[in-house]
Amino acid sequence: MHIKAITFDLDNTLWHVDDAIRVAEQNTFSYLTTHCPEVAQHHSIHSLRQLMHKLLQLQPELNHQISQLRKMALMKVIVQSGYSGIMAQQVAEEAFAIFLQGRHQVTLFNHALDILNLLNQDYQLGVLTNGNADIRRLPVHPYFDFAFSAEECMSRKPESPLFQAALEFTGLSPSECIHVGDHHEQDIFGAQQMGFYTVWINIDHRKWPGGTRATAEINCLSQLPNAIAAIERIALDNVS
Repeated sequence: MHIKAITFDLDNTLWHVDDAIRVAEQNTFSYLTTHCPEVAQHHSIHSLRQLMHKLLQLQPELNHQISQLRKMALMKVIVQSGYSGIMAQQVAEEAFAIFLQGRHQVTLFNHALDILNLLNQDYQLGVLTNGNADIRRLPVHPYFDFAFSAEECMSRKPESPLFQAALEFTGLSPSECIHVGDHHEQDIFGAQQMGFYTVWINIDHRKWPGGTRATAEINCLSQLPNAIAAIERIALDNVS
C-alpha cells in the first residue's frame, strides 16, 4: 500500500457537534447563575456568545485558542455582573470544566468505531482539529496514534502547521497521507495545499461550494474503506 496514514477532523466528521455544544452551554450557564445569580440579570447564553465574538474581533489570535476565549468571556460576564475578579476567575474555571464535560458528550456517527477499528489495522490514524475536543475523553481514543489541535499548534486549518505536525510525527510525505474532514476550506483546501489526498465527508448531502474537489466524497463513514481503496489505486498510479 502506498498510503500510510489517515488524518481526521473531529467535529462534524465523526459526530455532529451542535447538539453537544448547545447542551454544554446550557449546563455552563446554569452553573454560572447558580453560583453568581446576578449574571442572569445581565446576560444570557446568547449574549455570552456575542461577547465571545467581540473578544475574537479585538484579539484575533484567540481564534486558535478557543478554550482561553471561552474562559475570558465567562470571566467578563461574571465581572460585569458585579462580582470580584478573584471570584470571576474561580467560577469561570469551574464553569469551563462543566462546559468541557458536556462538550464531550457526543453521539458518534453510525459505523464510526467499526471503521476506525478496521483502518487502524493498516494505517496510522491521527486527529487534526481546530476544536478543543480531547480524544482521550472519547471512545475513539484507542484507534488513534496521534492528535494535534489548533491550540497546541497555535494555528488553525486551513493553515499548514497542523498538517505539517502530522507529517513530522509520522515521517511521511504528503502523498502517503489522506485527510478526512467535513469542511471544504479548513479540511479539504488546507490538506490539498499540503499535497494530501482528501476525503470530503458530506453527511448532510450538501452541494460542493466550489474550488478543487476532494479526491473522494462520502455521505456515510461506512463508505470510507472503499474511498480509501480508490485513493490507493490513484496513489499507486501516480508513482508508477
